[in-house]
Amino acid sequence: MTRIAKSLAMIVMVAALAVGATGAYFTDQATVSGNTFSTGILDIDASGSAWDSVTIAGNMKPGDTITKTFTVINDGAPFFGGPSTLSGKLFLSIIKTSGNNSLWNAMNVKVTRMQWGQVVIYDGSLSGFINPTDGQAILPTGWTQEYKVELTLPTSAGDSLQGKTCTFKFVVDATTEGT
Repeated sequence: MTRIAKSLAMIVMVAALAVGATGAYFTDQATVSGNTFSTGILDIDASGSAWDSVTIAGNMKPGDTITKTFTVINDGAPFFGGPSTLSGKLFLSIIKTSGNNSLWNAMNVKVTRMQWGQVVIYDGSLSGFINPTDGQAILPTGWTQEYKVELTLPTSAGDSLQGKTCTFKFVVDATTEGT
């Protein structure tokens, strides 16, 4: 019985080799070359000489308002020729960096986007300014966007705010998402 099994196995192996050795086919290959993948650059700057000083408002009293402007620039061609090659969607925020919490909570801020039909994007407490939806503007490559900021110490500010200081910063984020 083992001789029969061995013989049968030998016949199957020889048949497999014969079929494999006689099977032939053609092959060909084509190449598509010159494919390049690159990413764009989003580079924004914010400027405003009025904001560059250490103290933007000193000796304020209840009812006083100070107005400043700053400009956001998408530093690319066609106008500026910088490295930016992409449009960006802007997101604004104000972050307290130091100082008195009571003053931070008492101050009011009004932020107006100046171009493309002046739009008040926020009018409320300084501490409540957290990325308002109306502040999300698309800034094409090589364009600028100016913002006017009005800071007001309300007339209702009490004596407890005398001699207080608060420091904050504007943060302008830009993303290509949704542009």
